[in-house]
Amino acid sequence: MSRTRKVPAQDDASVPRRDDPKRQETVFRKGDVYIRRGSKSEKVSSPADLIPAMQTTKGRQPKKGVSVSLVARFKNPYNFASEATGSTFKGRYNEVQQLLDTVESGTHAAIYGLQRIGKTSLVTETMRERMRERSYLASKVVFVHVDCQKYGTEHATYKNILNALIREIGQQIAPTRAREIDDDLASVGRRYERGSKLEMLAAFRDLFSRTITSKRKIVLFLDEFSELCPAIERSEELLRRDPAVAMRRHPHEVPVDVDLMHWFSSLMKASEIQDRLVFVFALRPFMAEYDARKNLQLLKLTTPITLYHLAEGDAKALITEPLKEEIRVEPDGLQHLYFLTAGHPYLIQFMMQRIVDRLRQRKSTAVTKAYVEEFAEEMAAEGPGYEAQFKVLDSDYSVEEAVRPGVGPRIGKAALYVMAKFGVDDERWVASDVVERELTARGISPAEMYLVTDQLLRARIVEEGVAGERGYFRICVPLLQRRYIRQNMYQKYFARHAKLGG
Repeated sequence: MSRTRKVPAQDDASVPRRDDPKRQETVFRKGDVYIRRGSKSEKVSSPADLIPAMQTTKGRQPKKGVSVSLVARFKNPYNFASEATGSTFKGRYNEVQQLLDTVESGTHAAIYGLQRIGKTSLVTETMRERMRERSYLASKVVFVHVDCQKYGTEHATYKNILNALIREIGQQIAPTRAREIDDDLASVGRRYERGSKLEMLAAFRDLFSRTITSKRKIVLFLDEFSELCPAIERSEELLRRDPAVAMRRHPHEVPVDVDLMHWFSSLMKASEIQDRLVFVFALRPFMAEYDARKNLQLLKLTTPITLYHLAEGDAKALITEPLKEEIRVEPDGLQHLYFLTAGHPYLIQFMMQRIVDRLRQRKSTAVTKAYVEEFAEEMAAEGPGYEAQFKVLDSDYSVEEAVRPGVGPRIGKAALYVMAKFGVDDERWVASDVVERELTARGISPAEMYLVTDQLLRARIVEEGVAGERGYFRICVPLLQRRYIRQNMYQKYFARHAKLGG
């Protein structure tokens, strides 16, 4: 009889025991269902056992109790494009506790990290989920999230930024006052005409203070705050070309500049908002250098929390746990994926989403080393197809890269390509004097080289080691290094830039 048409036992059944015929042994009970496995009959333990066994396209049997039809319907849990929550938020215990401590103490915080390293995920997970760990605090806090990236460099005006802050706060603490808040914002706009930007900022500060009327502490998360830096550079460039441009514009419409950063600094120190408002900034690594270069006086008022790649145990949990029982990750596949990504959470999620989709297409139930290697080689060898993903890993370490894209730190790229070419042994280390020799031959001084390698080290794009009296560098993410080698970036880059110094 077909498995799908099995009939449960209608009654208990017993037979005499072989060792003692006077005693009975139960063979099966009412309701039991049995199926044939080879030469034996086995009791069905779950409905999945009734689904006929199938071979995968690779000739691999599905895991016992899991059918390929279930795997095909399995919803892919990985979403590299959005913040990690629930089953895809792993690790970061110390960072979560640090952030909770700053909120509790009323201290402003700066979350540093590369693009897609998990800054937004850390803050939102902490404020929306982990806050419950301190129940006495959760009821006293209001979380407000403003994404500065949506304003970019074209729309980052005083009006857009400051109106967004006040509206978002009002929406969270007093949604019924939305009309009143809009009227207040319009009043500020009408009151200050051309050339009175500083007076307008003073009025916004007063309005800001009056908006914070909640008895609960407001945590204002300014996500992608670093995105304001290119806007500031653009504003300064416009002013250099046309010094009278600011006088011709309503202060509302003036692009943001350094004065806005100073406004934030003064607000963070203001006694009228103390214990009522906590700023949390999400910042890329170059922001510390930018703050010092522009004398913003902003970051010294914050507690720094820095995010790096996930620890090995947390990275492996991100690979395996979201899959539950439908798909298994074989040990060699797990280790290989961790090695290739070095625990970068974005890269793990991107690769796992694509690998799981391919498993479903092939009706397979196991992530093997072969599957991981197949996709990794495709990412490394494919030209423009994965450029955006690798740009996340290697382009975020200096002010120049962020505020003047297209010019960029050519010395940094050159150093990375040298490290990739010469760091090809099992450990991938390359001696610092080899990097220096290659770059000085192209007109780059040792001082310039070590300045940029220091930036790469701080951003954790590169790591360093010492053996004896010799220093060594290597690229942190092995897949990034493989990409450089497969794309022949060393030869291509130096053919275009024969002389990089000066």
